[in-house]
Amino acid sequence: MAGPGTSPSFWEREFHNVKLAKPASIPFLSDELMDGLPPDCSFKAFKRPQLRRCPFNLETIDWPRSRRIDGGLDGSILKIYFQGSDIPYCLKIFWDPEAGFGGVAQFAVERECINASVLQKMETSVEEAVTGSSPPILINPNPKTKEDAIDNIYGFSREGRQAGLSSLSKVDYEPMSVTSMPRMRKCYGWVKIDAHSLLEGWPRRVRPSPVQVGKFRRSFQPGREYFAIVYEWIEEEDNDPATVQAVDTFLYRAGFCHQAGSHVDNWKGGVLLDLSDYVYVFARWWRRMFYEPREVDNILQPHDQR
Repeated sequence: MAGPGTSPSFWEREFHNVKLAKPASIPFLSDELMDGLPPDCSFKAFKRPQLRRCPFNLETIDWPRSRRIDGGLDGSILKIYFQGSDIPYCLKIFWDPEAGFGGVAQFAVERECINASVLQKMETSVEEAVTGSSPPILINPNPKTKEDAIDNIYGFSREGRQAGLSSLSKVDYEPMSVTSMPRMRKCYGWVKIDAHSLLEGWPRRVRPSPVQVGKFRRSFQPGREYFAIVYEWIEEEDNDPATVQAVDTFLYRAGFCHQAGSHVDNWKGGVLLDLSDYVYVFARWWRRMFYEPREVDNILQPHDQR
């Protein structure tokens, strides 16, 4: 997620005169609890991914050990602990309660929920294929078009694994068997938080502060409910370029295109922190012009080079 020091010119370039996001034509949230059961890996579920609800109770957050980290264009980050546990988590609270709110084009929580849901499905598919409980995942290692990307998504699905290459009308490439998946940040699902908690209820030192990102002032407003996602907390660690490149290549083959910009602060230890950096092929922001693997130097850019 972009931090408060983000160059205004970048965000103004990205979002100036961009048509505001319309309300999602498909739901991106599921009321089903993320209770340890594997996600639905049918092709239908891959086409309309929904992130399941977080089972954690936010009323049991251990506030003395929790703290506010920072805020950017998409939302505000807290490092939290739950009572009786020494495991830290990331709570990412999104500024926008609905699409198009505040004049920002992208609806970040929708993109992140979609991506987190899809990556969970892919992780399950790879595990099933590797353990032999399903046929292998066969994909095109060098997809070029949206149709190629969708074919690769089908290869991850339950139906695609069962059908193999026989389901495709034309195969003019040497198929690749997916036997592993790069380390991705674990997601524990979505929650909703009322504005009273954010503005008055929580201890003052952890309440998200307004930020200015370019021409956009981002803050929480009274009387609304806001989306948040609970993620694994990733500690500070240098990025290994080869690891970052492997993640980018996997996401490209898995049907994700880049959004326009990315930067080094969105990665720690080779783990992608901001899922909004990539766009899923069935999401409405997917663009063919950004569908290609990138050199690692173009992924790990400092703010002033974007």
